Amino acid sequence: VVRLDREDADALEPYVVDLVTRAVQTFGPRYGFRLARPMIVELYHDHDDFGVRTVSTPGIGLLGVTFGYLTAMDSPKARAAGEFHWGSTLWHEIAHVFTLEATDHRLPRWFSEGLSVYEEWSTGPLADRELPLDTIAAIGDGQLLPIAELDRGFVRPSYRGQVQVSYMQAGLVCDFIAERWGHEALRKMLRSFARPASTAEALGEAIGLTPERFDERFAEHVRARYGELMDGLDEYRGVVRQLGRALDMEDWISVEALARDLVRRYPERVGRGNPYEVLAEARRAQGDEAGAVEALLEWHARGGHKPATLKNLAISLREAERDEEAAAVHESLNWVMPYWAEGHRWLGEHYLATGRPDRARIEFDALLGLRPEDPAAAWLGKARASRALDDSGLARREVLYALESAPFYRPAQRLLLELVRGDI
Repeated sequence: VVRLDREDADALEPYVVDLVTRAVQTFGPRYGFRLARPMIVELYHDHDDFGVRTVSTPGIGLLGVTFGYLTAMDSPKARAAGEFHWGSTLWHEIAHVFTLEATDHRLPRWFSEGLSVYEEWSTGPLADRELPLDTIAAIGDGQLLPIAELDRGFVRPSYRGQVQVSYMQAGLVCDFIAERWGHEALRKMLRSFARPASTAEALGEAIGLTPERFDERFAEHVRARYGELMDGLDEYRGVVRQLGRALDMEDWISVEALARDLVRRYPERVGRGNPYEVLAEARRAQGDEAGAVEALLEWHARGGHKPATLKNLAISLREAERDEEAAAVHESLNWVMPYWAEGHRWLGEHYLATGRPDRARIEFDALLGLRPEDPAAAWLGKARASRALDDSGLARREVLYALESAPFYRPAQRLLLELVRGDI
């Protein structure tokens, strides 16, 4: 059951239904659990409405909350453009529905959040695996908690930012278990917690390690993965300062060299302050448009999702006739800020041209939801998609809607004639 604000329901509905459907189809087999009753998904156009709905208080600093079979969260319009990735947030929350209900809500907080973060990273719509620099610093300073005490970081934090660090640690723990012992080990832990069991018991039953031995193995894993960055974090920040000075002087050769160095040191950094966008700017300033596009494609592949940058990258790829790559960027933009009418039109036409009418319908539905000045083209696109899906009756109705908007729209007239001839 999907509940959306009237103001953007028509534009959001195709994507919410698509993502929720994929999430249910993904998490059911992954956790061996079938929904016992309808799940309710609510997206709020106004952040304070979401706050009152969930904790009876406006102004809360949350993006989404799950209560049993109910998930409530901000819609993309509830916050500034690009402030959060709504598709990834919804994926995270639906994962909670499955893991909590499968265990009758007996999961410890760290494992519940860890599984949702792990699913964001491994199966969700966003490839982003960036750890904030503050989290890297906390790991380097030995501020991670033993796994047996990890819940404390969520409910009784002892330093500023520990809750965020605990989210990342829990995600890394689940990711490490899946990488080393397979996803089935996480399912075994889930079944153990359902009895219920302690963290020590669940670890022992799933992977045969005590919490203390697991902490040792996990520390080795994190050191192998992030040790070079942790040890050179002060140097990394120094390069960032140098890059800022080079940008102020528009010394593009130095900017490119410094940005490339930062990419090498921490390629997963794609959020605010990432070096990829600066690298693209430096290459573009030196007349290397192709190099700028390649830098942004790498940023996108690693999970970069700033709306303005995605939009410009999509346009550049379209101009270069790299349509499949452009389509992937368009799709990524939809999960951050799905309100670009021309982008939906282009993507719908692209999917029609490449034989994917089911995807085309989603784009034209979203386009109509944005109430374009000329809806006839969107209705015609839906009609063409319906025809390709062998639903001539629906296609006729949709082409008539196009002609209702624009009676002399020749492409719609031609399609209607073809449909009528096909029925004779």
